[in-house]
Amino acid sequence: MRSGHRVVVEIDVVVQNPGRGMSWVGRRSERGWPATSIPPSQVLYSIVFVKITARNTGRAAVDIERFFVEVGEPSEEKNRSWVMKGDPALPQRLEPGSSASREYMLTEVEAFTRGHSRRRFRGAVDLGDGTSRRSPLSFDLDAPDRGAAFLASSTGQMLQTPAPSEA
Repeated sequence: MRSGHRVVVEIDVVVQNPGRGMSWVGRRSERGWPATSIPPSQVLYSIVFVKITARNTGRAAVDIERFFVEVGEPSEEKNRSWVMKGDPALPQRLEPGSSASREYMLTEVEAFTRGHSRRRFRGAVDLGDGTSRRSPLSFDLDAPDRGAAFLASSTGQMLQTPAPSEA
């Protein structure tokens, strides 16, 4: 048991302002997502996406067959993956102590989640041994005042303004 692989899945929300060369990562704590860590699905002059990261904290390597977003209970019709240009080919070998990630546009993830009449989603991976791992923490699309605290923060204001060359 101790000599095998242990894959932990995490989700982050990332906002990038390419014109300013600036990016910001929002993470959930054990008590939930802080209000300033919940951006809206779109921020002017920026790109908002979900990052799913798989970390192998075990002692053996494992292959990742697929990264995906999952809504509700695990089932084939309630998960979806997207292939983005430039993503490494799958399966991807995950050595002990290493990690791999994929990024998906938050607008696409939100449309998929709401299409299943859900408001929360998790990140997940399928492993080469036939098992799956899900992020223990989900993202709530209907958080109270979603995006308001983020946009009011100094980081949010910087990310939603154009670069000097774009003004």
